Amino acid sequence: MNVLLLRDRFPHMGQYSGYDQLSEALGRLNETTIFSVWRNRKRAVRGVGPLMRFLKKHIHATPFYKVQGFQMELSAAWKTIKQRVDVIHVLYLEDTLGVLPYLRKKFFPGVKLVATAHQPPSWWKVNRLAPYWLNELDALIVLDSVSEAFFAKYMSPEKIHVVPHGVAVDFFTPPTDTKMSGKCLYVGQWLRDIACLEEVVRLVSEKTDTISFDLVFKPQVHDATNPLLLKLAQNPQVTFHPGLTDTQLANLYREAALLTLPLLDSSANNALLEAMASGLPILSTGVGGVKEYVPAAGARIFQDNKPELFAEAILHLIAQPSERIRMGQVLREKAEEAYAWPLVAGQMEQLYKKLTGMSL
Repeated sequence: MNVLLLRDRFPHMGQYSGYDQLSEALGRLNETTIFSVWRNRKRAVRGVGPLMRFLKKHIHATPFYKVQGFQMELSAAWKTIKQRVDVIHVLYLEDTLGVLPYLRKKFFPGVKLVATAHQPPSWWKVNRLAPYWLNELDALIVLDSVSEAFFAKYMSPEKIHVVPHGVAVDFFTPPTDTKMSGKCLYVGQWLRDIACLEEVVRLVSEKTDTISFDLVFKPQVHDATNPLLLKLAQNPQVTFHPGLTDTQLANLYREAALLTLPLLDSSANNALLEAMASGLPILSTGVGGVKEYVPAAGARIFQDNKPELFAEAILHLIAQPSERIRMGQVLREKAEEAYAWPLVAGQMEQLYKKLTGMSL
C-alpha cells in the first residue's frame, strides 16, 4: 500500500516531538510504503502565487492556509499523477488542506483522501465557523472524542475516526534514580493560560523558596513587553529555557517533580504526552481531550484554572515524593500501552487498509 504524506516539522519542536513522528513510525511498517511532500518554509516557487489566485474559487481553507500549503498540495497532486498512490494523508488539516479535494476530483478520483485535525473546537469556532471540504474527505482523523462530536455536526459521522496522538516512549523516559527535586516544569505556549501560571508561581513563591519553576518555550519578539512574562522573569525562582536540544528537554522532564500546565483549551498536547512518557506527575486543566489522555491516578486535573488550587497541589505533592512516584508509574504505563508511536501507526495503517478495501 502506497501512502503519500503531506508533512511538516515546526521549528519550535525537536526531532522526537510532534505529529510527524507518525510519519517515521508508518515508514517502519512492513505493509506500507511512504512517500513524502514537505512544507517549504522559504519563499514559494515562482509562479505558484499567481496560480493560487487563478484557482481561488476552488480553494476553501482556514485563514492559516498560505501559499506554502498550496504549493504542498500541488506537489502532492503531481506525485500522485506520476506514480501509484493509494492514500493521500494531509497531516495538518488546518494549514494545508485547500485545493486537494478539487484536484483529486479532476485528476485522480480513485485515491483516498485523509486529513488530521489538531485544533480543538474553540479554535475552529474562532478561525472557521463552518469547517470546509470535510465531506470530500474519505476520513477525518481527530485526536479526541470532544473533537469527534464537534465535527459530526459538519460531516458524515462515519467518516470521523479517533486515532490518538502518540509520543516517543523510547526517548522520553523516566529517570533511572529516585532523586526527588523541588522543580515544577512548564512547557509550550499554544493555548496555555500564562496568567494563571504567573499567579501560581507568585502564590507558591510566597510560601517557600525551595520550589523552582522551569519554563520552556521559544521566545517571540513581542514577549519582551509581555507584563506576565516580565513578572515571571523578575521572580528568582523562575528559570527560562529557550533553544533546548532534544536531550536537554528530555532531561528537564526527568529532573522535574511536576508538570504544571494550566491550559485554555486542548485536543492532544505534546507536553502532557511527553511528561507521561517521562513518568512526570501532571497538574493541568480538564479541557478538551485532557481527561481522555491523562489517567486521573497520575494527575490533578482541575475543572477551572484557579491558581490557588494549582498552588495548593504543588505544595502538597512536592512534600509527598512517594505519592509522586506512584503517579509517575501510572502515567508511564499508560503512555507505553496506548500512545507509543508504533501502536498509533498500526491503528492508522488499519484505517488505510479499510479505506482502500485491502485485507485486514
